[in-house]
Amino acid sequence: MKKLIVMLLLAGMALGQALAQESPLWLRKSAISPDGKQIAFCYKGDIYLAGTQGGAAIQLTTNNLLIET
Repeated sequence: MKKLIVMLLLAGMALGQALAQESPLWLRKSAISPDGKQIAFCYKGDIYLAGTQGGAAIQLTTNNLLIET
């Protein structure tokens, strides 16, 4: 059941990206950890890590190129 939920989550992310009209830096390149406990993904140029059971995603990087001056 857990694998089904994760697969549906990833399919939904891929479908959402395919249907987005203009968001080149939206959600990209998601990957599940080998133990199946975490998902890493790229959102707006930054890398995040989230648990497959839910909860808040942790931002791992900061992309300074997107900050407006």
